[in-house]
Amino acid sequence: ETAQSMALPVTVQTLLLEQLLSADEIFLCNAIIGLWPVRRIDDARYPLGFYTRRLRESLKERAADRGR
Repeated sequence: ETAQSMALPVTVQTLLLEQLLSADEIFLCNAIIGLWPVRRIDDARYPLGFYTRRLRESLKERAADRGR
C-alpha cells in the first residue's frame, strides 16, 4: 500500500534464486518487522537501494503520524 501510494512499481511474484541474485536491491517486508533490507545472499551483496530507502522513510513517517 505504501509503495503504491508513492507511485512506486509493485509486483507480487515468485522468483527463482537466479533472479534474486541479479537484482539491484532486495528487501523483505511484513507487519511484524516492517521493511528489512537484504544485504547479502551467499557471495552477492546488495546496497541499501533507492526504493528501500524511500519506503523505509515513508513507513517511519506514517508510524510517527499514527503515534501523534
